[in-house]
Amino acid sequence: MERMQNDFGYFTTPFYPKNYHSTKKTLHDNSKPFQIIHQYYEQEELKENLPHSSGYLLIQLSDDEQYLFCGLMFINKERKLVYNVTKLALSGVDRQKLFKMIETLA
Repeated sequence: MERMQNDFGYFTTPFYPKNYHSTKKTLHDNSKPFQIIHQYYEQEELKENLPHSSGYLLIQLSDDEQYLFCGLMFINKERKLVYNVTKLALSGVDRQKLFKMIETLA
């Protein structure tokens, strides 16, 4: 299957350049940041690597860019995770402001 995907990927996805799949594979194999981003950690393993009595802000945009999920994650001294999450609807103006902030940060 992998050989078929590599050999015929251009024909099944004609909008990609011919070298798309080979470039993607090279990036995946050789790029340390790319490998770190795509690693999967079990929740318990992740929890053990974070300091106790700490908090984290979690933000994620929905796939359709209509909602913004905002959450707070806390780790208490007993190493228990506590989450508080809310779903915010984005208006057109808010969406433009958000993307402008992302461009500024990038």
